[in-house]
Amino acid sequence: MKFSFSIVSLLVFFLSYLHAKIEGPLDFTPPEGASVSYNGVGGIEMYSIDSADLEQTMMLTKIPGGAAMDQETLLKAMTGTFVTHIKAQEKLVGKLSQENPKVENFKGGLFSGKYVHFTLTSEILSSIEHTIFYLLSDGKETWNATVTGNKGWVAECEKLLASLKKE
Repeated sequence: MKFSFSIVSLLVFFLSYLHAKIEGPLDFTPPEGASVSYNGVGGIEMYSIDSADLEQTMMLTKIPGGAAMDQETLLKAMTGTFVTHIKAQEKLVGKLSQENPKVENFKGGLFSGKYVHFTLTSEILSSIEHTIFYLLSDGKETWNATVTGNKGWVAECEKLLASLKKE
């Protein structure tokens, strides 16, 4: 009896490390090998999720009072600023494939919303092919996710966003 109890205890202890808790108000599993940092100060809550090679990122930021906002209007403002910034540095960072992308719907489990997708052609920033802005809400909170990276990274981040839960 003593032997089986110690094996069970050891197994429970080991399994608790397989799914390490991520700090903050959201529950998600990051892409394999990615690092996650959380900063929640003064009402601002933000996650930074970086690929193992640190070339691809996702920023996930809570928008204060965001549940009542018009997501499409906010996305258009965000994309306008992004296009202006990239065009000013086009020779350095590359060229956007489309300057006025269509706002599309994103359906997740708890959080759903809208997104816009840019493709960047750049010799210098070859690992950054895509930039996508998401605004996702559960009806009470709105989070902005900005994903920058290659096609595989984008797919992993979309899986994370689709399974996003509150802690």
